[in-house]
Amino acid sequence: MNNGVTVDASQVLRMFSELNSRQQKNVYKNALRKAGRILQKETKTQLRSVVGKTINHKNRWDGKTLGLIRKLQKRRFI
Repeated sequence: MNNGVTVDASQVLRMFSELNSRQQKNVYKNALRKAGRILQKETKTQLRSVVGKTINHKNRWDGKTLGLIRKLQKRRFI
């Protein structure tokens, strides 16, 4: 996805190497966190498009809905 922004990889790597190890670790964590959020958002969008209104139907194994399971998981990880 290119929004008209060009990035010079060598400059980014040079800037990264100028950081100390603690700052580099924080950059890694923040990048992973942001990438994870992007994947999570896209996964939820895809799930909604495939499942649609059946997200609130109870499954045959334990009677829970996908919507309820998602709410419980969200509450547990926050």
